[in-house]
Amino acid sequence: MTSSSIRVLIADDDPLFSEVVRLQLTQAGLSVVAEAETGDQAIYLVQKLEPDVAVLDIMMPEMDGIEALQAIKQARPTTSVVILTAHAKIGFLKEALARGAAAFVTKGEVNLRRLPETVQMVSLGEEIIVDMDLIREALKLNHPSRPNRELKLDLEQLTDRERAVLQLIGEGLSNRDIANSLVVSESTVKSHVRHLFTKLDLSDRTQAALFALRHGIAK
Repeated sequence: MTSSSIRVLIADDDPLFSEVVRLQLTQAGLSVVAEAETGDQAIYLVQKLEPDVAVLDIMMPEMDGIEALQAIKQARPTTSVVILTAHAKIGFLKEALARGAAAFVTKGEVNLRRLPETVQMVSLGEEIIVDMDLIREALKLNHPSRPNRELKLDLEQLTDRERAVLQLIGEGLSNRDIANSLVVSESTVKSHVRHLFTKLDLSDRTQAALFALRHGIAK
């Protein structure tokens, strides 16, 4: 799928911010097919226009972005949803991922610059993308580290390349960026990710990033 063929809906109750997002996406060659100001409007427009990706704020009138996310995934599972919000809370992150969000990022300048790439990646269904600032915030909660002996045994299961991939996941890199960093193909990276998930009993990239940060594998 080329950038120009990816169809995007934006839902945010701030028209000025929606305009910023629209310009960011269209300048990267993506097609913005509609803009909504409420969760109800977003659901209606997704059903009507069938976009590939919906970019949703959380705090919207009538129905918030988390509720709209769930309704969108029920009505049209093939539409990937990116939550783009100023409310960087772990509770929102957990709710969004549980209800099917493909990405959860905050409205910082860096994330806005990366938004076109995020939209492209989730449109391909490749991976869940989470703002690393939120991952670091999660570490402030009660997440006990594994005993050193148990951790050593876990890490001994990994090959050098799998450990390198784990470190880069912990630093917030996508599969594409990891492939470029290690000079391998994306399919090779995906294979390493699957293997390290299995060996460390991890279910997703969020858990992997937490593991890497908690145990000093990534900074």
